[in-house]
Amino acid sequence: MSLDLKRIIVGILGMLFLIALLIVAWIEGGKQRITGKEVPVASGVSKACVECHAEVSPVIVTQWAESTHAKRGVSCYECHQAVKEKDADAWKHEGHVIRTIVTPNTCATCHQQEFSEFTSSHHAKGAQFIGSLDNILGEMVEGVPAAVGGCQQCHGSTVS
Repeated sequence: MSLDLKRIIVGILGMLFLIALLIVAWIEGGKQRITGKEVPVASGVSKACVECHAEVSPVIVTQWAESTHAKRGVSCYECHQAVKEKDADAWKHEGHVIRTIVTPNTCATCHQQEFSEFTSSHHAKGAQFIGSLDNILGEMVEGVPAAVGGCQQCHGSTVS
């Protein structure tokens, strides 16, 4: 077999492989696309939240729409409403005071048993890790970028 024929065969196989990859990417990408699924109905203040965020940040609306909370009629404002004097991350947004972070204490208002289980678990102590010797040694050995990408992305702050 000549060198030119081998090059043609390798080129054809390469193109077939590329086409197969593109087909798989198209099929898998279709599963990930935000489709025109019916969004659950939100009422009251949350209705405006859903309508606006469906345009400006549709992923969070999709996440909510597929959640158990949405199926049970719990929407944005029920969890994100804030008390300015009490919540450190409270801010005025579209005429309402909201909080960005929904903490375990927020969840406790409806889910007392789950909150009790969580607060007695190892995960509830995650922020204590940041000031620990393990974290400092990890930063020294692996470097700060590894610590930020590893531990601190989940355990980087204390919320209440």
